[in-house]
Amino acid sequence: MGRILLAIAVVVAAFFLLGSLIGLITGLIKWALIIGVVVLAVTMLSKILRYAPTDPRVTPPASPLGAVLRENGATGGGTR
Repeated sequence: MGRILLAIAVVVAAFFLLGSLIGLITGLIKWALIIGVVVLAVTMLSKILRYAPTDPRVTPPASPLGAVLRENGATGGGTR
């Protein structure tokens, strides 16, 4: 009788430990996903807002839209 109760206690303790271990693993996965989403958002924002020169001598790269507008005679002055 004592051995059966001891075996049952060991099984119950194992389930408690297994539950804690699974909780720890899922918590780590959750935080990894959160950090990954933040890094992805920062990367995408930095690619969108990539060119903000601090040196006034540096000119931004020419955009394809500007070339098309110049070809079609648009001055960009805003006069009508």
